[in-house]
Amino acid sequence: MLSIFDNKAAKWYERIQACLKRYRDEEAERGGSRKVSQSELVRRMESKYPKEQGRPSLTQVNLSRWLSFGAPGKKGSTMPSMEVAIMLADFFGVDVGYLLGETSYKTFEAEDAANYLGMSESAIEHIRLATRLETAFRTV
Repeated sequence: MLSIFDNKAAKWYERIQACLKRYRDEEAERGGSRKVSQSELVRRMESKYPKEQGRPSLTQVNLSRWLSFGAPGKKGSTMPSMEVAIMLADFFGVDVGYLLGETSYKTFEAEDAANYLGMSESAIEHIRLATRLETAFRTV
């Protein structure tokens, strides 16, 4: 039987990998490369989150450890600090609760909207995209 920590670690790995895949897919849709390297991710994160005293350094080694935390067969790795978990969640556009498996929705707001409207998160996202001002003018 897995401990609650093992369950959360496994969920972290599953969800952070899904975020990374979605990030790469979105990058490819924008005309970039689907193979965004970890060094490129570090560069992008450093530009969004400048170095702060006390926060672990954004290095390829650290990023690799944070992205592989909870991977099957990787015992002994440590959970990212709360500050890093918040930063990663923000970078990928999700809530920390999603990364830890507290919700299956990317954000708690999306969960509330889906429950209120009785629609899936995907359906709400499609409506949001279809009604964006930029999208409306593209079809004209």
